[in-house]
Amino acid sequence: MLGISALVAASATACAVIKWLGVAYLLWLGVQALIGGGALAAPAAPQASTSSPNVAQRFFRQGVLTNALNPKVMLFFLAFLPQFVDPRQGAVMGQLALMGLSFTVITALAYSALAWSAGSVGARLARQPRIGRWLTRATGIVFIAMAARLALAERR
Repeated sequence: MLGISALVAASATACAVIKWLGVAYLLWLGVQALIGGGALAAPAAPQASTSSPNVAQRFFRQGVLTNALNPKVMLFFLAFLPQFVDPRQGAVMGQLALMGLSFTVITALAYSALAWSAGSVGARLARQPRIGRWLTRATGIVFIAMAARLALAERR
């Protein structure tokens, strides 16, 4: 990302190309959602269902790895947590570890609730393909609106 950021900062042409590629991609996603008109049913995995322990473990490992290597999370911990450390209260590393662990537990609980809710809603939508079609169309309209907004935005 640093390379793309430097390129965009240095070249108005590069910025315009990236902008119009983004507009085209958003339009393509929007049109596909509108003409596809499919329900919000996820395609079935060809060899194993997502409820099998191996697939669930693989998804979990992938999520942990993605978050562990996410530079935004690292920057958050580096920039945000040290503000709340008080050296007079004891070991600095202990305080950081406790805050990091607290953040991890709270995030895991929140994301678990979100995943459970999404699974419940997804199961209901799978039984109501008409609602899924309308949601897909609404998503298409949102993507097209985002493309229009990006196309009309001026570079600052």
